[in-house]
Amino acid sequence: MSATVRGFKLGEINAAGAATAEFSLVGHPPLQQIANMQDMERRIMDARPGMYIKYFPCRYDAVTGDLKVGGGYLFDSRQNAEGYNHWATNEFEVDGPGEPPKKEKFWSRSIFKDVQRRTWDVIGACNFTFPDQHAVVRFQRWSYTDTAGDDNAIALLKQTYEIIRETARKRRGAGAVWVLIRPEDRLIGMVTTVSKVADGNDSTEAGNMSIAELERQPSLGAHLPPQLGAVEVYNRTSLMLTIWMPTSRLAGGVHQTTPNFPLLPAVTNLS
Repeated sequence: MSATVRGFKLGEINAAGAATAEFSLVGHPPLQQIANMQDMERRIMDARPGMYIKYFPCRYDAVTGDLKVGGGYLFDSRQNAEGYNHWATNEFEVDGPGEPPKKEKFWSRSIFKDVQRRTWDVIGACNFTFPDQHAVVRFQRWSYTDTAGDDNAIALLKQTYEIIRETARKRRGAGAVWVLIRPEDRLIGMVTTVSKVADGNDSTEAGNMSIAELERQPSLGAHLPPQLGAVEVYNRTSLMLTIWMPTSRLAGGVHQTTPNFPLLPAVTNLS
């Protein structure tokens, strides 16, 4: 672990709630602008109660060219994940377009489109390496059709979590795995991270190889209990633009990290 990243431990993460968001950015803004903008907002947002970490993925769509971004957050409780979502939806305001700029609620801002956001219960989450090494992230969702009730689905996932975790641990570059469930929508989520591939001297080549490496790994969904009738409905692998680290900040370490620099820009407004 970097000497300036503090507070994180290897092994099981004490998190019971999670939040995810996926959306596109309007107008193809430069990545440096996005890196700086999200860090200014991080200084307010990562102080919300119970936040452990946030992954900030980004990837350009191969067909439309849209910049696909989002977030994967862990919290100490589902209640705090819900509280964060409510606050960002209804209370937190940011500057919108115009001169002088008009205030917009965060999740209703005009630069965002096709927003999907959810809160989750955490079945299990584990760090295999320290988060400053988590450079690539894969987020997957499945719908499930278990008819025996929510408690049964949760119990089945808990029984399977150890197999999923240990399978993920053995893979090349393993960084972390989260297994999530949202019973009210009958959805299962998984977040998987790996380190970047260091082969070659070209950072663009290494970035493409890093995405390809995680995409090539067989889906951990193969270990979902067959009784759930799980059907994959979403699967995206992205490089991390930044990682918010409130756990490190509270322990006197760095507040955020940019694991794919120099391929992706580092934050420059550090004042």
